[in-house]
Amino acid sequence: MKHRLLLLLFFSFSASFSQTKTYTVLDSITHTPIELATVRFLKSDYTVFTNASGNFGSFPNGEIQAEISHVGYKTKVINVNDTASAITLQQSINELSEIVLESKKIKYNTTKHINSDKRDKEYFGFQFGTENCVYIHNKENKRGVISAITLHLSKLRDMNFFDRVLKRDRNCKGCKVDYLASFKISFYEYDTVAKKPGQLLHESVIITDPKNKTYKYTVDLDSLHIPFPKSGICVGVELVNTRYNKPKTTFAIIGPAIGFYKAEVTAEPISWIRYRNEGWNFKNVVTNTNNRPKSNVLIVDLKAKF
Repeated sequence: MKHRLLLLLFFSFSASFSQTKTYTVLDSITHTPIELATVRFLKSDYTVFTNASGNFGSFPNGEIQAEISHVGYKTKVINVNDTASAITLQQSINELSEIVLESKKIKYNTTKHINSDKRDKEYFGFQFGTENCVYIHNKENKRGVISAITLHLSKLRDMNFFDRVLKRDRNCKGCKVDYLASFKISFYEYDTVAKKPGQLLHESVIITDPKNKTYKYTVDLDSLHIPFPKSGICVGVELVNTRYNKPKTTFAIIGPAIGFYKAEVTAEPISWIRYRNEGWNFKNVVTNTNNRPKSNVLIVDLKAKF
């Protein structure tokens, strides 16, 4: 009887495993795999990324549609029931490649460190699919390239026994840390007309995995040749999920927390936020602090070459 039960379990597992379908995202012209394409399931807002072979796993149960996107390609929405295993994306025609290639030909001899204003530093955590963006002024007033970015992070941790007794609330409000986030880092030119982030300045998808601890987290970008325009640059950091199946979409505690400072509100905003499940449009958020309007500004340090 035991042998029959084990055999039945084996066949059940095999049948379940065999039903798993793998999808591949390809360039519509060259049919080469597209690595790190963003696959967002529209019902749950759960996001995954394709691997080096352009593959991602099957759709979660209950999903009807998914949005496939990648820098330099037109975003595509597919239906679960009538989608082939090979999904192709069309390249979007723009001047992004020319901008990046041109920056490789210029010799940069001077390195500058550009540090954010760190007064009144605070740390916040956000949900997956949230991107915070900050404008960095180019004080050199000449074109350069970004060689590194540093984020100020703080560990999220649970309250221990003494915290509860002494009523010392930790920065995660006494809650268990549910997930660790990966960061998707993007660089945009500053749209001087719309007064907000404009065109993406690089074709590479930059995804990093920081540790949940308090430290300055630096990412080397020297090989990507990301241009630093004379008009300045907008830096966006999105919290993405690269490791959890069906995470909470609201009220989750996601670490590590990211450093911000409060800035006076001016006619031209320097800080924005946007959400994947809310139209994905940048908006400026203003809060009242001591009866004065202020905005939370992401703390970003850059190393640039000119």
